[in-house]
Amino acid sequence: MTVAILAGGQSVRMGQDKALLPLDGETLLERTIRMAIEAGAETVLVIGRERPADDDPAGAIFLPDAPADAGQGPLAGLAAALEAAPTDRTLLLACDMPCLTAEAIRWLASLPSDDSGAHGTVTVGADGEPEPLFSVYSRAVRPLVRERLASGRRSLKGLIETGAFTSVALPEAFRTAIVNANTPEEWQAALRQRRCPVQ
Repeated sequence: MTVAILAGGQSVRMGQDKALLPLDGETLLERTIRMAIEAGAETVLVIGRERPADDDPAGAIFLPDAPADAGQGPLAGLAAALEAAPTDRTLLLACDMPCLTAEAIRWLASLPSDDSGAHGTVTVGADGEPEPLFSVYSRAVRPLVRERLASGRRSLKGLIETGAFTSVALPEAFRTAIVNANTPEEWQAALRQRRCPVQ
């Protein structure tokens, strides 16, 4: 499987690069890459940034934003991932989920595709909202992604609403795994509570 990790955001609300936040001796990005590899990913793509100067973390291909895609958000990141992925299906993840586990990624990879989900499989949270940064996208959705980018429609949720996706409820056991930290307060709360099984 191919796992694509979106790591090119500006982290405006956090005030610093979320991908580089330290957790148990590694950055969040390093941890996410490690979880993907432990889950069995043959290819791990890090979208939106250059490889670090010290050549860490190992085991991932770094794809910085193309000039045309700079500032275009997660949808442009998905487009880059689908174009680079050697497999038909790509698992899209955010880089700021401190409780993400290899088990959760394996579950996501195991989701079957069907005729109604030609563009992929989207997980749905307890609130009924899609989780586009913990979902599976098919290569077949590339033309729709590029069409929406060209017209300035950059919403991943908008893509899901217009595309042919299968929806799957996120099991309660994995709801904590995909919680992300967007602000310093959320990050500090995550560190204090440690409600997640850090691997």
